Amino acid sequence: MIIEEYGFWDLCRVKDQSLIIRELFSEQRLKLDQLLDGCEENFINNFIISFSYRTYLAGEVMQHGDRESFEICIVWDGQVAVEEMTEFGEPVLVYTRGAVVNLY
Repeated sequence: MIIEEYGFWDLCRVKDQSLIIRELFSEQRLKLDQLLDGCEENFINNFIISFSYRTYLAGEVMQHGDRESFEICIVWDGQVAVEEMTEFGEPVLVYTRGAVVNLY
């Protein structure tokens, strides 16, 4: 919402953007340290401010294999299982907390 409000974000200096990020998203910023290590401060600010948060409950489908996805998903809590559409239905891969899905 901040990024969409009257160009507010674009009018802020990087220093002010960083202050806003620290105040509003300090917990998320810490969780992203490993992913964003070495990135410029301005990139980190814009990356975090562009987030869209969604919660999926156990058993819900996050993404279908036969459809394109244009989102990067970060596992904050729990796990995400990648399952084949076979008779076995067993996970091929399990992403755990901190994993980034669709980062390609």
